[in-house]
Amino acid sequence: MLRPVIWPRRNAQPFGAMQRIGYIIRSYPRLSQTFIVNEILALEQQGVALHLFPITDPHEPIVQAQVGQVRAPVDYLEQARGRGRVALAADHMAAMRAAPARYARARAYVAQRADLDQGYTSASRAECFDMAVYLAALLRREARAGRPIGHLHAHFAHDPTLIALLAQQRTGISFSFTAHARDLVQIPAHLLNERTARATAMLTCSATNLAYVDQVMPAELQAKVRLIHHGVNLAGFQP
Repeated sequence: MLRPVIWPRRNAQPFGAMQRIGYIIRSYPRLSQTFIVNEILALEQQGVALHLFPITDPHEPIVQAQVGQVRAPVDYLEQARGRGRVALAADHMAAMRAAPARYARARAYVAQRADLDQGYTSASRAECFDMAVYLAALLRREARAGRPIGHLHAHFAHDPTLIALLAQQRTGISFSFTAHARDLVQIPAHLLNERTARATAMLTCSATNLAYVDQVMPAELQAKVRLIHHGVNLAGFQP
């Protein structure tokens, strides 16, 4: 059965008045993830201001035309380490000064939770922590510039959602996430449940996924899960 979308409950506002949303994506732009680009464009058409935070640029030789229509700015989180050790150390020092207790709790969480590296991952928990610290610095930059980001949405339940969760620990910002395929079934169920518990909502894209979620997730968390099919643009794809 279709469950309607839950948007962030905190400070809920109409689309036009909503604060900007940060999108954490595994890689962008990627041809096989055109559905994400379509989602971004649909949100922008409804007046939602976005800022994209992909982990990496895949540098694919073919880029879909829709990418050129995206208005959202892009910051790549791989630059957390790509800028060098001095810049990374400066990010950590700034994070400690800004919120010492939050930084200490997030760092302890990563240090003590070896299970975060279990199952399907593309980055270690230490790398995700560095990217979350860098993301927090980018959020501070945007706030200082008068462009505050009020919510994060992660595409894929593995590394992007872990980064969103760590950013929440660091800054208190709310997050939601979408689970699609192996990111849903190849991470330990207890991690999926933990991330859902911390999120405002979890979205998935097929009835099969929803059935899996109902098997591994307690009832109180299932209330946060919503099914949204990707859909197909019939004008662009015809037999």
